Amino acid sequence: MKLTTEEGYALRAMVFLAKQTEEDHAFSLTEIAKVEKLPLHFLEQIFIKLRRQELVISLRGALGGYRLSRPAELISAFDVMQAVGDTVSLLDCNRDFCPQGDCSMSPFLLKLQHTITTTLQGTSLHALANPTL
Repeated sequence: MKLTTEEGYALRAMVFLAKQTEEDHAFSLTEIAKVEKLPLHFLEQIFIKLRRQELVISLRGALGGYRLSRPAELISAFDVMQAVGDTVSLLDCNRDFCPQGDCSMSPFLLKLQHTITTTLQGTSLHALANPTL
C-alpha cells in the first residue's frame, strides 16, 4: 500500500494539530504549511475535505484557523485517509486478468487489506503525535 500525496499531507497536518497542547488555539493553514513544509494551495483543498468530514473545526477572525474537532485519541489515521481519499484499499485487481476477483491471490490480499485497515483504524492521531507512547 502506498499513501497518496494528499493522504500523506493530510496526516502530517493533522498530526501537527494533534501535537498542539492549547485546546482553544486555532492554527492558520499558512502556519501549518510553513512548519510542516507543505504547499499551501494543497492544504486548502485538503482542509475543505477534513472540515466536511467534521475532523477539524474552522474558526474565523484575526485569531482564526483550524483545530481538531475532537480529542486526538478519537481520530484515527483511517479517518483522515478516508476523508481525503476515495477509499483506503490495497486491492486493485486487474479485471482483465481476474474478472471474478477470485484469483489465487485474493485470500492473501483480503487478509492483508484487513490487517492494514485494522492497523489504520487502531492508530490515533495522538499515537502518531507521541510515537514513544
